[in-house]
Amino acid sequence: MELEEQTLDALLAFVDGFEDTTDTQSETSESVSVSVPCSVEVSERKRKRSEEKRPKEAAKDELARLRQEMESLRDAFETLKTKVVNMHGRVAYERRLQLLGNRKDVVKAWKRIADRQLDRRRASEAENERLRRRVAKQRKAMVGLQRIIRHHLIEAMNQAPPMNSMALPTWSLTSEADGSYSIMENLGDLMIDMKEANKCTQAWLRFAHSLRSSGEDSHVLVKPLAPHQLVVELVDVRVFPFDFSAVGDACWVIGVNTLCRAYDLVRQETDVDGRATVFSVQSVRGTIDAEGTQEMHMRRLTFVQRVNEQDRSVILHVGRTQSIEFGGVEMKGMSLTAQHWNIFQQLDTADSCTMTSSARFTIQVDHGHSISKELCVALTSYFADSMTRDMEVVSTRLEDYLLECGLRPVCSSV
Repeated sequence: MELEEQTLDALLAFVDGFEDTTDTQSETSESVSVSVPCSVEVSERKRKRSEEKRPKEAAKDELARLRQEMESLRDAFETLKTKVVNMHGRVAYERRLQLLGNRKDVVKAWKRIADRQLDRRRASEAENERLRRRVAKQRKAMVGLQRIIRHHLIEAMNQAPPMNSMALPTWSLTSEADGSYSIMENLGDLMIDMKEANKCTQAWLRFAHSLRSSGEDSHVLVKPLAPHQLVVELVDVRVFPFDFSAVGDACWVIGVNTLCRAYDLVRQETDVDGRATVFSVQSVRGTIDAEGTQEMHMRRLTFVQRVNEQDRSVILHVGRTQSIEFGGVEMKGMSLTAQHWNIFQQLDTADSCTMTSSARFTIQVDHGHSISKELCVALTSYFADSMTRDMEVVSTRLEDYLLECGLRPVCSSV
């Protein structure tokens, strides 16, 4: 009996020892299983950080390489510059730089023309495709309608009496004279304005040269000359890849004889001192506010003259208002004097020129009259915006006209 109890105690002790060993092994395995994921997670974070740093380090290396190349190019440029100056002199070097800048301007002008022609071609191709689809849909219906249309046309031609086109009146609005107004009235004032404008041509060219030297192409200036007098000045310089005389001829045809004619009530073309001259009475309408609700109507006298010189061509515009209305109400005591220059001058590169367009608008209010500050600001914005808009239209029309003249053997006369 005692032996059995001893044996039982030994078995229980063995079992207890086995359970302790199992618990220890399970705890060890759990600690290992916990530590392994932690080490894997740390390694994964390190790998991600290294991957994130790799592009930044590559960018830094690329930037350092580019800086080194820039320094090398700068050193090479300075070396070449020194060689050119030593070989040709400082004046010749600066001359070469100026020619290079002019060539770049000509390239930009051709690129502007090419981009616009490409846009027009794409628009035309899209329009042609749309029209082809539309014609295809309507072709079946047109087969039946052609017979009916032909029948009605034959009847109309047989019934209509012959008309003599020579018997039709040839009067038009631009040829009708106003009985209460003579076109020669105030001619002396316009002639004085034209002489003053002609004297200012060289000053505008100097200002345009300084403007281009500073890297700008346009400028707007508003300045009061007196308590009742305000001046708005604008200048715009553009490069054309054509000869200056050809651009001047085109501007006279497109600008003076086409676009400006739309405003003419009375028009007279003549020669003054051998120069082509146009006198006209014009009616100009426009809105001076952003909402388009406040309408302005001006009736003015204009005098346009063309001056051709050996190295440049100039078109001068001067004008004086007879009346100004805002919203149908005439502004008593208010007048506007305008002077406009289009100066075409040859560049150093062949078959290229600059067109310097400048304008000066003088708003005069007589003593005893006044205008609001809001109206003055609106007028200033109107003249600046209209000048910029007109220059875009004119330059586009000029380039198109000159391209067409280059494709045709004979262009319309000036």
